[in-house]
Amino acid sequence: MAITMAGFVGFEISWRADVYNGAVQASSAAEFGTQGIVFRARKPRDEQEWAAALAALSCSVPASLPIEENLTVWPPPAQPDRVHTSIEGVLR
Repeated sequence: MAITMAGFVGFEISWRADVYNGAVQASSAAEFGTQGIVFRARKPRDEQEWAAALAALSCSVPASLPIEENLTVWPPPAQPDRVHTSIEGVLR
């Protein structure tokens, strides 16, 4: 979608691989299944081709997102009656 919004059409991934497999220093990205890719796209021939690509995009967003019960917000909201002057004060 981002490629089309940037003004390109014909996006395709032409190669993908697990680039972390066998690496001397594996990254934490490997734990998330990150892959290396090669992709291609081109500028549209005319405005109509780009308009057609934009019209083909579909993105549905839920009206409301579920709220997690144990969500931790960091940094915590400021409390006017409490001011931390050092990192030790934050950790206590």
